[in-house]
Amino acid sequence: MQKIFISRKLAEQSDFRRLLANRAELIDYSLLRFRPTNFSWPKDTDCYFFYSPRGLRYALDQWKKPWEQLPLIAALGPATAAVLQEFGLSADFIGSGRPAPTALAFKEWLGQKSVCFFRAEQSKRSIQQLLKGEILAKERIVYSNQAKTQFADSQADILVLTSPLNAETYLKAYPKKKNQEILVIGRSTAQKLMEMGYSDFHLATAPKEEALAQYCLRYLL
Repeated sequence: MQKIFISRKLAEQSDFRRLLANRAELIDYSLLRFRPTNFSWPKDTDCYFFYSPRGLRYALDQWKKPWEQLPLIAALGPATAAVLQEFGLSADFIGSGRPAPTALAFKEWLGQKSVCFFRAEQSKRSIQQLLKGEILAKERIVYSNQAKTQFADSQADILVLTSPLNAETYLKAYPKKKNQEILVIGRSTAQKLMEMGYSDFHLATAPKEEALAQYCLRYLL
């Protein structure tokens, strides 16, 4: 049976797991260590922008006031917005998950309002960089994400790399083998591979697990 490595821990009810469990051996773990950080909530801010589900959870776990006192909430993409439902909340702005079109739409939606971005310690700060000097923005680091220094070679036939830091960590330790297929999520991850000298990889057209699984099925014998 062929092996598929994905650089995130899959939920038991994951669509990726459901569609591939009987077709391949799945190896699922992140190459990063995550820890929440203490931070102060910004005052006089009209909107909170969350880049990721993890960042949103870490931030809202530290919110001590009634939910009604939260300002407007913006999410980079649908996956982050969906996490708000766990808290009984909903997003006022939901991006596509892709930085460039999301930045344009967010700028138009935000107008003259102020925003605070909640991010990881090692973050591309993609929306902030794209809108630098064009919006009134603050930021808070809500969790640290450090690369693991020791982990086993997955020996997988297909590598699904879910972020720039995961991709860099894996491929620095275990460069791509001749017959391996690489599927990456997000243009920033694709850019990281190109910076590392790779061109023979595939960029997922959508970050949803079902789409990723269907792509992997095309390469299984």
